[in-house]
Amino acid sequence: MSGEFLNSDGKQIMAFDAAYRQSNNASRIPGDVITVQQLLDAAAVNLDAPSEAIAVNSGEITRSAGIVITVVIDYKNRQSEHAELKYKYIPSKVRNQEFKILQNVPQSDGTILNLNRHGVKVTFVQTGSIGTFDFLTLLKNLVAAFALLSVARLVVEKSMLWILPMRHVYKEYKFESTEDFSDLREGKAPSPIKTSPDKYYKEDKGKKDGPRPVPVENV
Repeated sequence: MSGEFLNSDGKQIMAFDAAYRQSNNASRIPGDVITVQQLLDAAAVNLDAPSEAIAVNSGEITRSAGIVITVVIDYKNRQSEHAELKYKYIPSKVRNQEFKILQNVPQSDGTILNLNRHGVKVTFVQTGSIGTFDFLTLLKNLVAAFALLSVARLVVEKSMLWILPMRHVYKEYKFESTEDFSDLREGKAPSPIKTSPDKYYKEDKGKKDGPRPVPVENV
């Protein structure tokens, strides 16, 4: 699993791979380590610059007003490399926003201390696509697709036979009426078979290209 830490312009600042995790320069803390200063630099935030927040005093700096930074973690992997998971940290500041927390702290003398705290709030959003091939999922999707096709065929057929203006014509072409087989057995109706039962085939063995069936008459 390898990752990248990008700035707001999409330029790579740090790479988190096996070499980084095994390096002596990396922190002993498991996982990826990003300092607050690196996060501020990547999001192009200057705490000593005037704040862009709307509800702040004129000339108040970002360090005093506070700021919100959103870090998007974008995961990616491909089927050909499903074992190799890749991700990116993409930080950005939320414009025109300050961050503060109002806290009431009861004191021992019965008074209440009101704290108005401002600082840097970091939120993380995970997105991207992670997946691998699963035969059972494919089988379920195929069964569902065939079921939907059957429903579609049923709807079209019922509409054709009972709803559409030319339903009587469609019904004539869809169904073929046959003779009553009881009349055929009793000889009351002519047989629909055009081939005479007195004809049969025999093999013509006089040809060099092998036997082939030829029709002859009974005598």
